[in-house]
Amino acid sequence: MPAKRKTTSTTSKAALSKRPRTSDKGNDDASTDCAQVSDSTNDKPSATKIVIKGKVPVDPQCTMKAETAHVLQENDVVYNFMLNQTNVQHNNNKYYLGQVLEDDIGGACAVWFRWGRVGKTAQTSLQPYASKANAISVFEKKFRCKTGNCWKDRANFTKMSGLYDLIEQDFGEVEAEEKADDNEEKKVVSSHLPAEVLELILLISDVSVMEHQMREMNYDASRAPLGKLTPGQIKAGYEALKTVSDCIEELEKCTASSGTNAKAKRGAKRAACKGGSERELRDRLLQACNTFYTRIPHNFGMRVPPLISTPEALKTELDLLKALEDIEAAFSIIKQEGKTVDMHPADRNYSNLKCNIKPIPSGDRMEKVIKDYVDMTHAPTHDVYKLEVLQTFELEKSGEAEAFCDYGTRRLLWHGSRITNWMGILGRGLKIAPREAPCTGYMFGKGVYFADCASKSANYAYPTSNDCVGIMALCEVSLGEINSLVYADSNANQLPKGKHSVQGVGRNMPDPSTWITLDDGVVVPCGKIIESKVYTATLLYNEFIVYDVRQIRLRYLVILPFLLLLLLLLLLLLVVGVARIFLYVWTSQCC
Repeated sequence: MPAKRKTTSTTSKAALSKRPRTSDKGNDDASTDCAQVSDSTNDKPSATKIVIKGKVPVDPQCTMKAETAHVLQENDVVYNFMLNQTNVQHNNNKYYLGQVLEDDIGGACAVWFRWGRVGKTAQTSLQPYASKANAISVFEKKFRCKTGNCWKDRANFTKMSGLYDLIEQDFGEVEAEEKADDNEEKKVVSSHLPAEVLELILLISDVSVMEHQMREMNYDASRAPLGKLTPGQIKAGYEALKTVSDCIEELEKCTASSGTNAKAKRGAKRAACKGGSERELRDRLLQACNTFYTRIPHNFGMRVPPLISTPEALKTELDLLKALEDIEAAFSIIKQEGKTVDMHPADRNYSNLKCNIKPIPSGDRMEKVIKDYVDMTHAPTHDVYKLEVLQTFELEKSGEAEAFCDYGTRRLLWHGSRITNWMGILGRGLKIAPREAPCTGYMFGKGVYFADCASKSANYAYPTSNDCVGIMALCEVSLGEINSLVYADSNANQLPKGKHSVQGVGRNMPDPSTWITLDDGVVVPCGKIIESKVYTATLLYNEFIVYDVRQIRLRYLVILPFLLLLLLLLLLLLVVGVARIFLYVWTSQCC
């Protein structure tokens, strides 16, 4: 029987929200075997607390049992499942949750189910049973009915056509964390971090910020809570996108096929479409999208789940998986906090990063170099916002200096990423997309991308919509012998002999006459943006890519507010327009 000690947590607003009842009925399940069938609500998140007892919490929508029962656990078996099914062509995007609940006092058992379409009112059912065995039997039958798999053999789960898929969740160990929380309630510990570092750690480890940014990417944390998604589930997402990528490539070949007459066109199409006919390829693409959305739950509300049919759409979903990987890494760092209870949570998280973070004093020479680098390399086409340096930090990641491979041509280059990713990046370093990821979604293959133009990297920082703050790193990158390319090549990671990196050459670059060299020999390409005179280049600005993380050292971190100039301009125009209307009305009345 799981531990009965109660603790509270507010880590997941989306997953832990309480929802009012409405009168709409779901239609996913007749569920005639369950009593007390009722309507729940849609999936809009709200701030609430959840009672944690054992490895997995009681579904917070089960208000009758949330504080008086726990999810049944016998040995290592937790009687909880979350199922998901997405079907693009039929506009299906639905889930099914099941739990066996055991009362804290008396041990009576009940079975709880919740199901419905994402974005619509859910249906729920709660049925008590005379014995634990009966409750387990009903739970297992429902699992088999919805998935076609046996509960006892779920370790070898196979997705059946037309049925639900099982979302793998890592329940983890929560008892140690509960003890830590209990101790923290009795003892308040102050942080010993510098104020600037404390604010940084609190920002990048803020779960509510992670949830907010994931919602902006249409990820559904209510079905697969952040920190619970397994590496296997993310890997399955990459594998599905690999199939999507293959289909997109073959379909592009089909579309590009042409001839001097209709017969020649048909022949060219047959030759080009190696993966099958165009219709077969579109069917494969549709199924691959269904698989991806089923493995990686999305919340599109009442909208039809979009077909991932372009390289741009593919890249968006690859970015989502990258963010999920970094968030899972962040949670693994945060979860270590239970081991030491006499430290402030931010101090523990900082210690677990194994990265020395030192604020750069105001007026320091390096701060001026960084500010100049930001100001001078803000590209003229990136004119909807202005970057300001709020705070700079010096970084020293444990083990990076010893592992660093110096091939020469060391430059200090920008790397931008979402706030959600920085806990993982500082904790495990910059990583290259895994083997399962398709190459197509990356302009120059799977590697780590950098820029010598601050605003180019800032476009990947995706500042939060709440406060318009982004984070970028300045990395020492050993480029060595550079393979310069003017066209995209998704296989560019297969470097020619003697080459160590790739430069996607841009039509513009920082003025080399003002570049500076630091005391340690690293070159800072800091200068006003000028034409590179490479007129065949397809990029506006340079990109630099390395395919071995040992060529990278994290050196500096920069927090930047984004001042949205376009928004301010529109606001100004609105004010002027309203003023003109009032003036017109006033003059009309006077006349």
